Formats: sequence, C-alpha cells, structure tokens
Amino acid sequence: MQERRQTPRQPSFKAGRILFHTHWPTIDCTVRNHSSAGACIELPGECNVTLGFALTVAREHKIRGCRQIWRRGKRIGVAFT
Repeated sequence: MQERRQTPRQPSFKAGRILFHTHWPTIDCTVRNHSSAGACIELPGECNVTLGFALTVAREHKIRGCRQIWRRGKRIGVAFT
C-alpha cells in the first residue's frame, strides 16, 4: 500500500473525546496514532460520526477541528482542519 500522508504518524494510545457542533452527546474514543496533520481514531462501537467534528485528547488541553477522510469498521482517519 502506498503511503499518502503528508507527515508521518506517531503511534499512540491516548484517551480522546469527539465533540460535535450541536447539542449531541460526546463520544469517548482512543487515538491510535497522530501527526501534526491528522490522526487515526478508534471508536467504542459502530457510532455514526459526522464528517466534521472536534477532537480533544486527554492531557493535551486543546481542541482540534477534524474532517473524516476514511473509515474501516470502528476506526476512522481524520485530517485536522
């Protein structure tokens, strides 16, 4: 498989939370890898995630806008906006 990422990803296993721009509840997730441009996120189950949302990672104290790029089962790849 050809690598198409602009920046290499670093493996991680961090607790994260998906935040929506509406009043929907948040979704806890696991950040499996990340870079300055995006991340791979593992969801707790088959959750419906909109194309645009925000992600916060435990102990990093920042919220990053995200755009879903791909999805395979419980994992989604996102680009930071």
